[in-house]
Amino acid sequence: MPFDTAPDFRYGRMTLDNVSGPQGGSVQVPLRAEYWNGKSFVRNEDDSGSDFDASIYCVMSNVENSSAALSSDPEGVESVVTGSSDIVNAEQANSQREMARIFLRQGDDSIGMNSALPLPDATLNQTQCGDWSAKRDDDEQAQPWLQFNWRNLGDEDPSTVVNFGAYRGNDRIIYRGEPNLIAY
Repeated sequence: MPFDTAPDFRYGRMTLDNVSGPQGGSVQVPLRAEYWNGKSFVRNEDDSGSDFDASIYCVMSNVENSSAALSSDPEGVESVVTGSSDIVNAEQANSQREMARIFLRQGDDSIGMNSALPLPDATLNQTQCGDWSAKRDDDEQAQPWLQFNWRNLGDEDPSTVVNFGAYRGNDRIIYRGEPNLIAY
């Protein structure tokens, strides 16, 4: 059956913002579905159907036995609404300073729609990946078209870098050095 009009196909991706929060706590991770408008990536306000499941993720961390994880409330498969979601959280069970890159899985290894697990980072160790097959019961939930070449290593799942134990300082202080810390 032919189309009456040309479909509106867009080159898009899913993205997570980088965040910082307290040790042993939880921090909200903004999620967006974006498309290329010819000049830059912008939020796709027409997208209320791209799915994600925050319980399916991979973690790379600078510490051994990382307890960093993604979660959402409510749990399970959720969809973006007008191109965004504010229900994804990064959390840490152990209270320790940590930098973790957490990938929100979009492809599916079992059906060949995801090239591989995320490639290791020069400074981070791959510590854990959830079992995709135990969570996803349906090939239709795989969305490899929302992957992107984030680190010049090929298309990857969207990821966030979370710094646990980093705090934001006072906006009125531009720089405060400690005596004998920095040589001039």
